[in-house]
Amino acid sequence: MSKSAPPPRSKCERLKKARIDAGYRSAAQAAKALEVSISTYTTHENGSRDFREDVAQTYAEKFGVDLAWLLLGEHSGQSSPATISELASSMNDGVGVGEEELFMEAYREARDIEWELLRGVGPRLSFAKMVNVIYAEKLAEKRSSLDDVDDD
Repeated sequence: MSKSAPPPRSKCERLKKARIDAGYRSAAQAAKALEVSISTYTTHENGSRDFREDVAQTYAEKFGVDLAWLLLGEHSGQSSPATISELASSMNDGVGVGEEELFMEAYREARDIEWELLRGVGPRLSFAKMVNVIYAEKLAEKRSSLDDVDDD
């Protein structure tokens, strides 16, 4: 009986797995297919440089993996690509997502807090909860400011 490899824990490990599973034998092949420089792609895959959400979306689409899996390690890793909106909906516990950019601000803020406090990536469930809280606060602030405009 063969042991299966443990699931990739970091975003860069998931990126490498997605590339290999998509049939790209080398990072150079993937970079060429993605039309990015080899150095840019390899720094993303080896973890020496983080990559933005829009870049992750491109990688997820090209490699046929779920965006939530690539960014957070959630879902199967081999489903159809999720959009930022779908990721927002899945992480948002039923709060209506009306603003992708507002969600992405919350995501980036949570990521910055995580890196500042932990100097790295923490448990994904905790991260998702943090994004939820920040997003809900931002959404409430936006609704409040819209209510203030309506009252005028």
